Amino acid sequence: MKFCFRISNNVPHAEPDGANDQLMALISYIGFLFVIPLLMKNQSEYVHFHVNQGMILFVFIVLVRIFSHVPGIGECIAFLGGFVFLFFFVVGILNAWKGKTARLPLIGNYDLIEF
Repeated sequence: MKFCFRISNNVPHAEPDGANDQLMALISYIGFLFVIPLLMKNQSEYVHFHVNQGMILFVFIVLVRIFSHVPGIGECIAFLGGFVFLFFFVVGILNAWKGKTARLPLIGNYDLIEF
C-alpha cells in the first residue's frame, strides 16, 4: 500500500467475498472510520476500492468545512456542500450495500491509495 494521487477511470469488477467485506465497505464511507478497513490485513479488491472512495469523500467534506469559513460565501458553501456530501454519502453506502463497485459521481475518479 502506498499513497498516491492520480486520476483513474478504471473500476475493478470485484465482488464482496462475504458479509465482512460488505461491512468493511460500508464502514469506509462513515467519516474517519475508513481507517479501520485500511489498517486491516487481507482485504479484498472490493474493500480497497470502497476505502479509496471513502477517503475521497472524507477529503471532500474536510475541504467543504475549510471553505465554509470564507467570509461572505462560507454559509452558501457549507449549505450546498452539505447537500452534495449527503448525496455522495448515500450513493456510496448504496453501492457498498448492493455489492457494486461504481465510482462516486464527479469526485470518484481519483485514487488516493494504491494497493
